[in-house]
Formats: sequence, structure tokens, C-alpha cells
Amino acid sequence: MPRGQYDRAAAAAVRQAQRLEDNPPVSAASPAPSRVDVERGDDWDNRSRKIKGHVDYFDMVKDEIPAGHSYEWKTYSIYGKVETQMHMIQRENGWSPVPPDRHPILPRVGDAIIHEGMILMERPLRLTQEARAEDSDEANAALRMGKQKAAQAEAGQLDRMTPRVNLERQLLPIDNDG
Repeated sequence: MPRGQYDRAAAAAVRQAQRLEDNPPVSAASPAPSRVDVERGDDWDNRSRKIKGHVDYFDMVKDEIPAGHSYEWKTYSIYGKVETQMHMIQRENGWSPVPPDRHPILPRVGDAIIHEGMILMERPLRLTQEARAEDSDEANAALRMGKQKAAQAEAGQLDRMTPRVNLERQLLPIDNDG
């Protein structure tokens, strides 16, 4: 290593050691309070958590859905922008906001239950079952169409369907006399 590069590397190492001396790394066992905490007067060592465990608002109401109703979390806003077009489509498909009085523990915004850009909506269960049947029929129709297209062969080509092989076994008689 040329002398100039050696001197620069040595000087950088000395500067790094001085920085570590002035600002020693904080260990995980005793985290230091941040400048903001000190300015607010927070007592770092006596802090406590108010909410124990994880609260999953999206899963809380599954056992509380009234008979004959269907609940779904629908998009309310994306990056803070309310999706009005989506709301119109949801209403046309029978969805309406769940009244917040029905589930007082959930976060209420006006006359709706809204959490993290999602709104809790409800509609009659029969409409949801009807929509799921339509989705299933469409998916099955697409599969059938794909199979039909795959099976079609142009003139002069072999059929593209996989041949079926009969794997049934038949017992043969054994002649013990001879």
C-alpha cells in the first residue's frame, strides 16, 4: 500500500475510534432515551404498555355477525384518498356500512366502522351466496373453455387430449394340476 493511502486509512481509523469514544454504542439491555423523550420528560424506565397482545380488528367480528347477514371489510381509502367510485359499486352490489352501535369496541368514524383504510360492510347473506355461486360458475366456465381449446386439433394433427389408460387388473386362473 502506498504511503499516502496508508496515512489516510490510519487517520480514518483514528477518527472512527474518537467517534466511538464520544458516542458509545447503546446496548439492547439498557436503551437510552431519545432526545424527544428527554424533552417531553418521559420516564423511560417506568413506561408500560396499555394494550397487551395484538388486537386484530379485521378478525374480531367473525363470531358476532347477525344471522342472515354477511360481513366483509371493503376498501374505504387508499393513501388517505376516499374511493367514491368503489363505494358506489359496493352499494350497487347490496353492501352498506355496518352500524357502529352494533360493535362498540371497533374504531368508529362518523356513522361507519373504519380501520386502516378499510370499512366494515354488510349485506344479506343470500346476496353473498349468489355472488359466490356466480364467481364459481364463471371460473368453471373458463376452465371448460380452456380444456376445449386445448383439445381441438387442426386437420392432419393428432388429438391433443391425453389418452386414457385402463389400469384395471383382472385375475387370471391358475392351473394347479399341471
